[in-house]
Amino acid sequence: MRTKYLIILTCLLIISCKKEGRVVDGDFEPPAPYFWEAYDDESVEGVDADNDGLRDDIERKINELVDTPNRRKAFKQYFKTLYEALKYATQLGGMSKSKQRYRDASYDHSCLSYFYEFRGKDWDSFNQIEDDIKDLFKNSKVREENYKKYDKNLSGDVYTVHPDSIKNCRFEITNN
Repeated sequence: MRTKYLIILTCLLIISCKKEGRVVDGDFEPPAPYFWEAYDDESVEGVDADNDGLRDDIERKINELVDTPNRRKAFKQYFKTLYEALKYATQLGGMSKSKQRYRDASYDHSCLSYFYEFRGKDWDSFNQIEDDIKDLFKNSKVREENYKKYDKNLSGDVYTVHPDSIKNCRFEITNN
């Protein structure tokens, strides 16, 4: 009986370590959680199987909704920074870090909006995609509470909106 469980466990380990699946912009897309894995919705951090600094569900959603490599990279850059700001929101002494990461995210947002024509045909889709992804930041009670603390940390300060600029992109721009 014990041998049977050991064999099953070994098979599951081999299957879960295999790098396969969809390749997006030269990288493997993080896997969707298997049915036996607990979906982590009880923490702010969530699951980041590929250790790229972005929750896997957010990365998969960006890959699903965004149409070009530069736009996907810009969305990922922006949401990684915003994700860090949210994580700091509940840490002791995290208010100043959270505010700084939000300021950094405003530069990332200028990179992101560079790839969308302001008030052009793509602007509505840009806003819808951004809203859909931001909803994932609040997809559990723990994350909703954290988002409220984050939002409260930001209140009372003045933040700059930076003009659209490719120079704020921290990735290699491709021609597409």
